[in-house]
Amino acid sequence: MIIFSGIAGAIEENRTEKSSLPDSVLVYDNAGTWAIWNSTTNSADIVGFGWNGTKPLVGDWDGDDIKEIGIYNTDGNNFILKTDSDFEVIGLGWAGVTPVVGDWNGDGKDDVGVYNNAGTWALWNTETNSAEIVGFGWQGVQPVVGDWDGDSITEIGVYHSDEKSFLLRTDSGFDVIGLGYPGSIPLVGDWNSDGKEEVGIYLNGIWALWNSNTNSTYNDGYGWNGTMPIVGDWDADGTTETGIYNPHGYNFLLRVDTDFETIGLGWYGVTPLSSY
Repeated sequence: MIIFSGIAGAIEENRTEKSSLPDSVLVYDNAGTWAIWNSTTNSADIVGFGWNGTKPLVGDWDGDDIKEIGIYNTDGNNFILKTDSDFEVIGLGWAGVTPVVGDWNGDGKDDVGVYNNAGTWALWNTETNSAEIVGFGWQGVQPVVGDWDGDSITEIGVYHSDEKSFLLRTDSGFDVIGLGYPGSIPLVGDWNSDGKEEVGIYLNGIWALWNSNTNSTYNDGYGWNGTMPIVGDWDADGTTETGIYNPHGYNFLLRVDTDFETIGLGWYGVTPLSSY
């Protein structure tokens, strides 16, 4: 069953507009408990939403520039999204899919979707209450989503770790970006604040962030083996910054310009997320 806390929504309390307040970090224990960092109080707000085995996701479901939480139920093949007053259930998915979030139609609201890890996407449209089926990708690639051209519409893409390359779907076709190492984790963010989201990778303390203006990467080194990457606009300057979650020390290390911020948050087995 779904468990609700008495908190209306910690992310909502800590944010008004994405452009004026920094992104937040949060963790989900994969059993129904969220801990959402509140930079105003320098403490975590605890929210109960979900149950054992559900997967966490974050998105602006109603277009108010405030990120809400949600879960994907792998057993029921559906999404349950927390709203201001209640929750919304969307029946979408099948066994083995990966859930994704994006604004597929440019209406200012984030929607959900799934990728079957073999080349088939189902992207939910809240206006029609139906899913658009898209064929893009193949067996063994990982899904990535982002606004590649700055038109406020989220596009899809895939990352092939073995071939060390991204394939991004565009309005006119697709772009191929050679980037990565075997085993690296794909990332998406607006690294240069040009209004377009770009790709990047992380592997055991090595970062490579793609710049589409120069067709080259910005390389950075921080983190260590076993840490997990996280990205967000930590200082609300319009640029996506990087960060790591340390599952052994239960803390986040966020890179802000030329400095770092440490946030003690988490416990054993949690999934780290950001409100980016």
